[in-house]
Amino acid sequence: MSTYDLYGTSAVTMDELRTLLEALLGQPFTEHDSDYLGGAYFQSGERFAESFRIVSNHGAVDPEDLPEPDFLDLHVLLEVNDSPRGAALRRDLPAAVPGIRLLRTTDA
Repeated sequence: MSTYDLYGTSAVTMDELRTLLEALLGQPFTEHDSDYLGGAYFQSGERFAESFRIVSNHGAVDPEDLPEPDFLDLHVLLEVNDSPRGAALRRDLPAAVPGIRLLRTTDA
């Protein structure tokens, strides 16, 4: 079963989250840039397979342009896509990442 989860935190920066996740997951994240996503973001994994993306949820002039305007208090978002280890991540991420909260989960 694949999981699609969304997490958020304001306790760490995007770069700090990248470092913590690389240690937890044992896989590297690469930095990319996208006007659509509001600038720099970090990606790990493959398209059409398990992947992780770290994006900013602040900095837009209009809050409606943010990826998650319902969570304005959270500046950093983690998207978990097509993961077979959703339950393990829901268990392990809170211990590994300060202030991280599960915002949304979907099992497919």
